[in-house]
Amino acid sequence: MSINSIGDKLGNAKFANFAKGTAGAVYVMTVIKAVGRPYFICKDKNSDENTKKYAATSEFLYQLICLGITVAMIPFFKTGGLKLAEKYLKNDKDAAKVLGEVSKVGIFKRASAFAEKYKEVKHTFEEGKPQSKFGEAMAKGNGGIELGAFVGSVIGLTLLAPPISHAIVHPIMKAIGMDKKEESSKKLDRQG
Repeated sequence: MSINSIGDKLGNAKFANFAKGTAGAVYVMTVIKAVGRPYFICKDKNSDENTKKYAATSEFLYQLICLGITVAMIPFFKTGGLKLAEKYLKNDKDAAKVLGEVSKVGIFKRASAFAEKYKEVKHTFEEGKPQSKFGEAMAKGNGGIELGAFVGSVIGLTLLAPPISHAIVHPIMKAIGMDKKEESSKKLDRQG
């Protein structure tokens, strides 16, 4: 992949919209951690190979589980954020019409469908000038979605991911033959 093709991907409007949203930023950062942390663990010159393998694999699995939890949590909370904003949307007939269209979509895709509608009409709102009631309602709906994504990522990554990951990572490590206790006892057996 050339530098120009990477630049083209980064300049893509869909990628920019994905990355600037709360959910996109959390997903991208978690993927970077899932790749970057194990890489730097493996490059550590002060640790033995077995320790590096164990730590890198454990970190990769931890971040992968965090990503899964976040991917599951954020759409749920985005929809909740949209629900919070509905009282503003219902007060404007055009926004209520958009909400009616969006409500036909599955519950976990509603927030994304609303965000798409918001992108379609966003260009009609002029920054710095008073917005129409429709513009205000749509902006509040979009704000509710982003608030939901933020809350979902915080709850997912700080409250749920650590205990779930700690409960799952070690059994997975043992299942793939990387149980740390077994490795240290093998070292003792070889030395004795």
